[in-house]
Amino acid sequence: MSGTSLPVSESFILAGIASMGGLITVLFAAIRQSRCSSVTCCCFRCTRTVLNKDEIELEKAEEARRHMSGGGSSSGEEDSNIV
Repeated sequence: MSGTSLPVSESFILAGIASMGGLITVLFAAIRQSRCSSVTCCCFRCTRTVLNKDEIELEKAEEARRHMSGGGSSSGEEDSNIV
């Protein structure tokens, strides 16, 4: 070979970036659904309060109610529960 490289199309690069984004999304979804109070994965570390089953059901009901009413509130109440 004479040292020439193959051209890389923009579609291939965008597909690679989208795939990496999808993998990160799946990783964070798995961490979110885990029942561990301390999660360490790669360079991410999280210590949190794990919700019990009643709190999870209440959160799901509130989320469904927000979606049915056409969006979230602007008061920031949901953000105050994030640890």
